[in-house]
Amino acid sequence: MKWLSNLGIQSKLLIGFGLVISMIVANSSFSIRNSAEKDELFTEYRGIARQTVLIGMIQEDLLGAGIAANRYRMTGDPEVAQSVVDRLNRVLETDAQVQQHVLGPSQAAALSALRGDIERFRDLFDDGVGLQDQRDQAIAGMDEIGARMRSDLAELQQTAYWSNDTLTSFAASNGLTHLLVGGLFAQKFLLRNDPADYERAKSEFETSGKAIDRIVDRLRGGDREDAALALRSGLDAYNAFLSQAAAVVLQRKEIYAQALDRIGPSLARSYDGILEEMIDRQDRIGPQAQAAVDRIFITSIVVGVLCVGLGAFVAIFLARGISGALNRMTSLMSAIADGAYDAKVEGVNAATRSAPWPGRLRFSARMGKSASRWRKRASGRRRIAIGVSKRSRASRPISIATSPHFSAG
Repeated sequence: MKWLSNLGIQSKLLIGFGLVISMIVANSSFSIRNSAEKDELFTEYRGIARQTVLIGMIQEDLLGAGIAANRYRMTGDPEVAQSVVDRLNRVLETDAQVQQHVLGPSQAAALSALRGDIERFRDLFDDGVGLQDQRDQAIAGMDEIGARMRSDLAELQQTAYWSNDTLTSFAASNGLTHLLVGGLFAQKFLLRNDPADYERAKSEFETSGKAIDRIVDRLRGGDREDAALALRSGLDAYNAFLSQAAAVVLQRKEIYAQALDRIGPSLARSYDGILEEMIDRQDRIGPQAQAAVDRIFITSIVVGVLCVGLGAFVAIFLARGISGALNRMTSLMSAIADGAYDAKVEGVNAATRSAPWPGRLRFSARMGKSASRWRKRASGRRRIAIGVSKRSRASRPISIATSPHFSAG
């Protein structure tokens, strides 16, 4: 480390402050890089956390929409249908927010496909609601005609009994019985949408129709023939409404099977998979972000300690360099003040001045030159003072002889 002691004060200051600034810049660079990594990880972490919350909201609304759709299948309540549409629209709005923070192209494609399925679910449900209106119209016709036929058959049975027309009374009773049983299975079909119930209802109405045909044959040409024909036409209209309702119900069943039994569960499974993927990604990012924070903390401590150590070294280095030169200058001045005019500045010699280091002891050399000039001047002043003192001593007796204090007498 001899070369350090041979450096000039300016070089020592530049090197010392340069090292300190370099350490500060290095510390800042490490902190900025680690902070950027940490910010990126936490940004992704927050995005995933927001996505998981939004997907949870989507799953909740999808479940609510599925439950409400099943309620609507059973009740046909328009308010329930509107709640299904509202929930599906809310799902689409939430899905649009989820797609703003996708994890990559694969997830973007998956979310886009799911959005298409949600829109299809909503469109199919709208079609089912439209078919529900047709079903309700057909059922209304069945209810009106069925009630009238039951009343007419009961009245015909009673009048035939009072007229002692036992065959007509029996036929009317038989027709009414099968009409009631057919109506029961028709209601079961409308509730359960089971084709077997529909076939049973058609069979019962066919048997009721045969009984009404026997009534028409017995009452042909009589005063009750018109009532018998009205029963026959009423039963035909009832069967037509039932066929219309069955077609609508079966079509609606197929739509609901697609929307509720296939698309709905598929959406739930797909969103569960995306949610699990996000949770796994979140579990990986969390430790990475924590590791980045730890690296920043450790790096800051290490670089801070190095900066403190380097600063202490530079302070000692500069203090010794500057104080050494000042001490030598002070010693020289003290020696000259004590009369040692031949004193020299330590470390200034020909070897030093001819050394290959450009900045070696320039300050000390300049102090040596200044001291040399000061020494010459001081020596000159001393010689002058000595000459004056000699002349004063030589002229002192004359001054005494001529003094009035030493005159004769």
